[in-house]
Amino acid sequence: MSDVGSMPAATGAVLAAATLSAGIGARDILRNTVSGLLIANTTDVSVGSWIEWGEYEGTVQSISLRQTKIKTWDGESVLVPNSELTNNAVVSPQANGVYRVDYEFGIGYDDDLQAAKACLREEAGRIAGAASEPEPQVAVSDLAPSTVNVQVKVWVHQPTPGKAARVRSALLERGKERLQAEGVSMPKPIRTIDGSVALDREGDRGGYHGVQ
Repeated sequence: MSDVGSMPAATGAVLAAATLSAGIGARDILRNTVSGLLIANTTDVSVGSWIEWGEYEGTVQSISLRQTKIKTWDGESVLVPNSELTNNAVVSPQANGVYRVDYEFGIGYDDDLQAAKACLREEAGRIAGAASEPEPQVAVSDLAPSTVNVQVKVWVHQPTPGKAARVRSALLERGKERLQAEGVSMPKPIRTIDGSVALDREGDRGGYHGVQ
């Protein structure tokens, strides 16, 4: 008798849970649909766009009302709910038509700093695919324990991931070879040992940067 009496209560709980789930599902669908419409009406994110969001980066392959399909540089296809793109910061490196690539070269304290900077500036200006305007910039960026760090910045017009990668590779290769040819030393970073952990003291060596 008690089992039979409990059935309406149990049924009511199940129906309430189902109604709640349906409501949440409908809310998610509506949120992603609205986000899809917002994405479709922005010029910064469209099919073929190169975008960065969170820890991910890739090219937009398709945009539907509920989700956006991204192809990462590893060749993976990622289906991203549209609300994730509209609710979080999305970087569009191609949006302004120019993209900055930079790298820090560490040279010895006893080397001719001005000569090294001149060599790096000259090589940066010879990189195929790098823009002549803005001109490459070369400046001291840090005084590290074992090196004077010189940062070289070059810009890429109408960037694509492949073009930016090729320019950065050329910057590293040409800069290293020219400094070696000129007899400029590039000491290895000092490593300090703290227990079982080895720490580099030189910091970040460079990267890619969109330009506003």
